[in-house]
Amino acid sequence: MIPQRANERPSPAKHLAGLEQAERLRRMPPPPPIEGGPSYVPTSQPFITTVESIQNAASGASRWRKANRQPPHYTRQTAKSSTTIEYGRTHQEQLFPDRAILNLWRDVQEFSDRDADLLLSIFSAIIRETNGSGAAWIWASHFLDQRGVKPIIKREGGRSRRAGHRVEDVVDIDQAIYRLSKLWITIEEIFPARRKGSKARVYRHQGRVLMVVETWSQETLDTEDETTECLPVAWKIRAGDWLMEYLQAPRYVAALCDQSLTYDPYHEMWEKRLSRYFLFFLRINAKHSSSQMLRSVEELLHANSLPINQNDPRKTRERFEKAMTRLLADHQIDQWEYLPKSMRTLPAKKWLPSWLQWTVRIAAHVRQTTPQEEE
Repeated sequence: MIPQRANERPSPAKHLAGLEQAERLRRMPPPPPIEGGPSYVPTSQPFITTVESIQNAASGASRWRKANRQPPHYTRQTAKSSTTIEYGRTHQEQLFPDRAILNLWRDVQEFSDRDADLLLSIFSAIIRETNGSGAAWIWASHFLDQRGVKPIIKREGGRSRRAGHRVEDVVDIDQAIYRLSKLWITIEEIFPARRKGSKARVYRHQGRVLMVVETWSQETLDTEDETTECLPVAWKIRAGDWLMEYLQAPRYVAALCDQSLTYDPYHEMWEKRLSRYFLFFLRINAKHSSSQMLRSVEELLHANSLPINQNDPRKTRERFEKAMTRLLADHQIDQWEYLPKSMRTLPAKKWLPSWLQWTVRIAAHVRQTTPQEEE
């Protein structure tokens, strides 16, 4: 075989094969991002409501509602605005038959705390990579690594190699993204009358929480090139246009703490949900100034859909205090205590209502170093 000289052009067949290979490489999704520096998540009411709706759905959907021929919905309201999350809507005028609504309710009840973790991870990637205006690739392997899920390790000879995550874990992510993609958001902001005689105005934005733009799948082939398994492994996702309104100055964002993602959704649900809550309402300022918040025990449990054991309230109090102490040890917060003046003496029996009214002070100190450096 005569070697090809440097100045000779390749054959048309080889040239075409080279172009096809280059095109395939160009179209491959980018690898997961290299970690370094903080990842930010939204702290606006629409995003907080979305997380709250998922948590409540995971705990029985007690605050989700239904209306005639309308999909399941969850609403959070303040004096100046309201946010409604609906499941299954594709446009505002859509009506649903009873059978479809029943199926949507079944989907809502499949939400879990892992879905809320995934939502935080998705939006942190979108903000970090596109400042909210574009789409980011979300890899199943990267998200599972973030949550501390161990991959399969295979030994070959004297060496060990990473063989990816369990198929069941990746399938769970695909199903979670499907559920998240079916969330529809309605944001209403009320602007009071500017002068006497004028009327108040209500601005309304409606659209999807997020959209899946592209998907990459991995196929397993047998010896005859027959597909035996097709598994989605990466999704290109963009946020709904509502997000950009809250990324202008002042930016409604806070640094995401990976520790929150690693709490077990089942055994450490209290720590996970409370850490998200403090991220939204306390940690937003912890990089610039110390901050604190006052909440009653009842407010904290209600906002995070945390269960109250009416038959044995002692277990509820112990679980709450255990979670708060754990968050303190993990540097999710820097201080917590019951406000002394709110600590009315508890009766010997039926003391739960009194304890729920105790006020909790939670503080986050200004961060000059990472928790690891402080130790």
